[in-house]
Amino acid sequence: MVRSLRSKRTNVRYGKQSLVNVVVWNVMTTTLEPQLTAQDRCDACGAQAYVRVQLESGSLLFCAHHARRHADRLAEVAIDVHDETSRLREPEPTA
Repeated sequence: MVRSLRSKRTNVRYGKQSLVNVVVWNVMTTTLEPQLTAQDRCDACGAQAYVRVQLESGSLLFCAHHARRHADRLAEVAIDVHDETSRLREPEPTA
């Protein structure tokens, strides 16, 4: 994952006062690994996978439920965890 900072200057009104040239920082996160898709399925139950766990012997895919259920044990043995459960809280894009 690569993070970069981007800033811009903007005028902000705070009550009746105008704060000029306030620096606003945005953190941009870019994921270099491929996103999980609807075709990726949980190895435990077959639901859509939102978590990929990389182990020494290979990788496992989990739905959000099973990832939470086994989180303690997976944290002990995982080399890397790619978690996209935040996508469950994102609003659906409207056309």
